[in-house]
Formats: sequence, structure tokens, C-alpha cells
Amino acid sequence: PVLAKALHRSALAHAAFGNHPEAMRSADRAVRLYRQVGDKHGEVDAQLVAVRAQFAIIESRGGRNGWSLAAYKAAEHLVVAAQEHRRHDKVCIGDTRLLLARMLFEMGSLKRAEVEVKAAARAFRSCQDLRRRAEALLLWSEVNLGREHLQEARVEAGRAAELFDQLADGGGAARVLSLHDRIS
Repeated sequence: PVLAKALHRSALAHAAFGNHPEAMRSADRAVRLYRQVGDKHGEVDAQLVAVRAQFAIIESRGGRNGWSLAAYKAAEHLVVAAQEHRRHDKVCIGDTRLLLARMLFEMGSLKRAEVEVKAAARAFRSCQDLRRRAEALLLWSEVNLGREHLQEARVEAGRAAELFDQLADGGGAARVLSLHDRIS
């Protein structure tokens, strides 16, 4: 597991610097090593890094036109694995569901995206992670806007704005304002 942890940390570093192909390669190798030693906790964490990297690569290549069934299935599998092996870790469950919701949103599957983003927001609320909850509420608002549910979009955007204000996150508040302009 020492090599798996080193590869996992390497993947996180590559992702932080925007080198998503290398992050995905390192994370995939870490997943295989964690799987060999039976470390489900580490496996789920490394899978999350790999799927996030895959999502970033797809977005950089044009988003909706570049989606693959493999990326979607990997995100779906990740949610199931997190619920099975990390059921008490609400941050991990929320992160996996938020990632799947973002993928579904980008793919245009708005109804399913709403189900996943609601679950992510609930998970973040239960563990009192304000930043992640604000991000989930912001996506939820975008999903509602896409579904043309303007009142719900305003409500969720307002809730996200309150959280970003509590966190003194100017960037998040600016994204909410931009979304409000699109809602109006």
C-alpha cells in the first residue's frame, strides 16, 4: 500500500497543477494497487481522483461532444463503491454524487442530475461542509435553470449565495451573480 499511497498523492499533485492525463494514469495505477491489497477505502479515494481527472480531460476537449459511456459508467460505479465502502463518510459520498451530477448536467440528463445533486447537497449538509454544499446548491440552481424551473433556480442560487457570503468566498459569490443574470 506504500506505493499505492505514493501514486495517489502523485495523482493529487498532478491534478492540482492541471496535468489531468498524468493524474488519471497515476490514480488508475493506485486503484489497481489498492485493489490488489484489498484496501477499499484507498481504492475509492483513488477512483475519485481518476474520474475527476477524466472529467477534466473531457471538458477540456469540448464537453458535451466528448462524453463517453466509459466516463459516465466510471462515475456511476464510483457512487456505488462510495456508498458501499465509505457509507459513513458523507464528504466522500457527497463528492462522488456531485461529480456524477456534473457529468449528467453536461450530458444534458437534467432530471437525473437533479436527483444526484440533491443527494450531494444533503450529504454535505449532514457533515456541515459549507463550501461543498454551496457548490452543490449552485449546480442545483443551474440544473433548475436548464429545466426552466426559474423560481427553484432563484431559491437555490440564493441559498448558495448565503453560504458563499458566510465563507467570504468572493469567487463563489461572483459565480452566483453570473447565474442570477442568466436566470433573470
